[in-house]
Amino acid sequence: MYGFDGGKLVKGRKRHIIVDTQGLLLSVVVTQAKGQDRVGAAGALMEETCESSRLELIWVDQGYSGKHFAGAVASICCAEVEVVKRTESEFRILPRRWVVERT
Repeated sequence: MYGFDGGKLVKGRKRHIIVDTQGLLLSVVVTQAKGQDRVGAAGALMEETCESSRLELIWVDQGYSGKHFAGAVASICCAEVEVVKRTESEFRILPRRWVVERT
């Protein structure tokens, strides 16, 4: 299951993971690199909500912004989507986004 991501110019796989606020793994979905991030995230949410629907708030980066994704999340697990945006042009660790990066 390989693909090519034209945006990042890499081939391989994408890993969509859902973690809790401490960074503990809740769900993993692996897709081809050519797939959209939002579709993979929706698949990971569907895997998580099949076992339990304890998600209330989901922090995402700007790649997952949009009304359609927020609507899909609301229909899958009744959770609110909050986009964590960068406010500066230089690198700075954003607390909520760093949880999933270190996982």
